[in-house]
Amino acid sequence: MAVLAVGLALLFVGGQRHFVTAPDPFLGNVLAAGSAVAWAFTVTGYRWLARDGGADHGPIAAAAACGNLMVFLVCLPGALPFAAGRSVDWLIVIYLGVFQLGLAYVFLSRAITRVPALEASLYLLVEPVLSPVWAWLAHGETPGPLALLGSIVILTATALKSWTDTQVVAA
Repeated sequence: MAVLAVGLALLFVGGQRHFVTAPDPFLGNVLAAGSAVAWAFTVTGYRWLARDGGADHGPIAAAAACGNLMVFLVCLPGALPFAAGRSVDWLIVIYLGVFQLGLAYVFLSRAITRVPALEASLYLLVEPVLSPVWAWLAHGETPGPLALLGSIVILTATALKSWTDTQVVAA
């Protein structure tokens, strides 16, 4: 866990340049860290529901649906009026909502009954740790060397945790 904290700290101290798509990198990092903490509480809550509910994933799926509905209602005023978009744009948004989010929650609600909360969080947070890479590829936002090092530290710690857990189970 300490190694993960070091990796996160490196992401914060890496002096990042300002871009049109990222005008305030420090604020973005703070919001990302807050999001990670909120997600940790979410996964812990799902794990708690799984422990009390046994193998049934229904309460977890219901909690995910209610949570997403609440977030939708809170965010809706800021999204209005909807921007005009082509029908293909709206189809992509619907596709991502159903498959990227919806299907992911189905898998999570089924898996969290069998996987410890920390392990689930580590696997699920690999994608956000790769965000500097995605931002570089999609927008040309070059991550600083310390941000890259932080990502490498977190990914390495996650891989080592997964590998050592596999070795313990195999033994």
